Amino acid sequence: MVIRKVDSGELKTWVQFLTENHTIFAPQAKDEQFTFDGLEHADDLRFDYDVSILPPKRYLQPQQEVLLTFTRDGVFESVMNEDSLEIF
Repeated sequence: MVIRKVDSGELKTWVQFLTENHTIFAPQAKDEQFTFDGLEHADDLRFDYDVSILPPKRYLQPQQEVLLTFTRDGVFESVMNEDSLEIF
């Protein structure tokens, strides 16, 4: 097994690249607490959190999710969201 240590500058550059090209959800500070939310800047990413007020589970298992739409004439269409999702 090869172990490679990444310095904080490389990590920051990589995370910034991801935020520009993907939708990233990661732990961020919100006042005195932490929450998993959409990450826009690599500087907002926090790995020193203990408990988050909004867990990442809400992105994997939403409370409500539309899977199909129906019309009166019996036609249905799948509307599942197939976008990629990255969570730190």
